[in-house]
Amino acid sequence: MTTTFKKQFRKTSQGAIRIPGKGTHNSGVEAKAARWIPTTCSMCYNHCSVQVLVRDGVATAIEGLPGAPPNHGKMCAKGKSGLVGLYSPNRVSTPLKRTNPKKGVDVDPMWEEISWEQAMETITAKFVDSIKRNPEGVSVNTFDWPGATSFSAAFLASFGGTQGGTIPTSSNMFCGRAVHPVAFMLSGSSDQQPDFDYCKYLLVIGGGYGTGTGTHAMHMAKGLANARVNNGLKMIVVDPCRNASGARADEWVPIIPGTDTAFCLAIVNTLINDLDIYDEEFLSRYTNAPYMIMPDGHYARDEGTGEPLVLSKSSGKLIAHNKCKLNDALLEGQTEFKKQKVTTAFSLFREHLKLYTCEFASGITSIPASTIRRIAKEFGEASQVGAKVTIDGVTLPLRPASVHWYRGIGQHQHGLNNGWAAALIALTVGAVDVPGGHCGTEATGPWGLPIAGKDGIITHTNPFREMGFSMPPRPAYFDPNDPTLQRMFPATIGTSSMVGVTVRIPEKFNMTHKPEILFCSRSNPVKGTGKPEQIAEILRKIPFQVSFVQHHEETSQFADIIL
Repeated sequence: MTTTFKKQFRKTSQGAIRIPGKGTHNSGVEAKAARWIPTTCSMCYNHCSVQVLVRDGVATAIEGLPGAPPNHGKMCAKGKSGLVGLYSPNRVSTPLKRTNPKKGVDVDPMWEEISWEQAMETITAKFVDSIKRNPEGVSVNTFDWPGATSFSAAFLASFGGTQGGTIPTSSNMFCGRAVHPVAFMLSGSSDQQPDFDYCKYLLVIGGGYGTGTGTHAMHMAKGLANARVNNGLKMIVVDPCRNASGARADEWVPIIPGTDTAFCLAIVNTLINDLDIYDEEFLSRYTNAPYMIMPDGHYARDEGTGEPLVLSKSSGKLIAHNKCKLNDALLEGQTEFKKQKVTTAFSLFREHLKLYTCEFASGITSIPASTIRRIAKEFGEASQVGAKVTIDGVTLPLRPASVHWYRGIGQHQHGLNNGWAAALIALTVGAVDVPGGHCGTEATGPWGLPIAGKDGIITHTNPFREMGFSMPPRPAYFDPNDPTLQRMFPATIGTSSMVGVTVRIPEKFNMTHKPEILFCSRSNPVKGTGKPEQIAEILRKIPFQVSFVQHHEETSQFADIIL
């Protein structure tokens, strides 16, 4: 592959940026004069495999590393722009020390260039002094790129500190809060993606996999392209905006923002009650659908073990779910337990769904009832309930229909419920962690395989996932040393946004430690977390701050040392 730099200068909004090196390079012709160095791109958390052409110690080109996952030699525009940031005249290229003690959004820090030795000596002295007196006063603020959160947690724990938070974390504001909690329970993993190798029908609700977003964006773009060519995949996008996904879809279906639950439940109601399309074996074997429910809405439980009860098909008796043979639990039915009528969860669910007719959902979502009904029929038929496929000698269920959702449906009140409703579509036809369906990611290795937790519900065990759980709900209580108030929200996976409130008025939350040092890396909370003036108020009160930046930004203006 040959790349030609036709100009030595490239115009940007910041002015002329010089790109060192010019002319034509070819890895074969100029092997002695230049070399390709394999590395990874860190322009986003996807970390694509790339190679950089270095000539006389100067990087002159970036290209994908042919054949290497996860991007398979391809790159996005953001990654290709890496040289622009590297050679920007505004890039921070040496440690800086603040000389103006006053801090504020519009206050000039009066930076002074210092050596790395001076920077490290200053940081170390402040750090050692602080952790002797107040180890919990040291905080790290970062985004969620691979390893960052785990590293910062280990770094703080090494001296007794905690990652309780000093200011809100940006990912808490817009990450997949309708995705991760659901993925934990569906497959014991923190994320999800369609299986494009076998998928033929993709229903995208408030997401953009395969069209430039998601994890992993470049990998999924290739997967979607291959599926459309090789499988004849049809993609339906439900979204208020005709975004990149909608523009590339076979059909874009506009919807009123935040009404996704009504749409999804209408789909499930149509599948189960109108079309009689659902995977009875999957629901009975892998979900709590056959669990018996008491009139008060709680599980009927075994008196000896406390485990939820199911009704055995073969014996007609109630037995603990974990003692029932595979495929022997009755999916629908009623019986008596302790002189009370108990009903399977699926029977109750099926009856409840009757409220969500296509006409009812249409009045809420603005989607025509006929469109909802048609999509349900298409999805149900495409899922091929009961089909099998043999891969490498192993016969598995085949469900070539997948539903995918992401941030779009989560950025609303009741966003988590929107995620659960979308997941019910996949659960209904058994399209979870099977070829062609909705698959979990990051539940890998001997340390990350999910296990059966309380009441048989899937629990993830990956120690590198620092997020909490949403289900089953935890007891709520107030922890005076936790500025995130995580313990007061029993069904959420992260609450760092609460720090924007608690740290500003610590006396009202009985906070016993005072933030003294803040390390900020790959995060700009002044711009990306809450009201800028409120975050600025918090930052002004932190005595010592270190920012890792390539270019000056809003939060780094409060730093005492910049690296």
